Amino acid sequence: MFWQRNCGSAFSQWRNAQFIQAKEITAEFEMATNTQVEEYTATRKQIRQKNCDRSARIIKEVNLRNYIAGWRNVAKWLK
Repeated sequence: MFWQRNCGSAFSQWRNAQFIQAKEITAEFEMATNTQVEEYTATRKQIRQKNCDRSARIIKEVNLRNYIAGWRNVAKWLK
C-alpha cells in the first residue's frame, strides 16, 4: 500500500509538471506567432502605403505630362 501510494503520488506530480510545461510551451509558441503576425501586418501596411504613394506620384507625373502636351498642341494651333 505504501509503495502504491508513493508511486501514485509521484506519477501525479510528474503528470502535473508535464501539463504545466506543455502550457508554457504553448504560450511561448502563441506569443511568437502573434509577434510574427504583427510584424507581417506592419510590413504589409508599409508596402501598401509605399505603393499608394508611388501610384499617386506616377499619376501626377502623367497628368502633368498630358497638360504640357496639351499646351504644346494649343501653341502649334495658334501659330
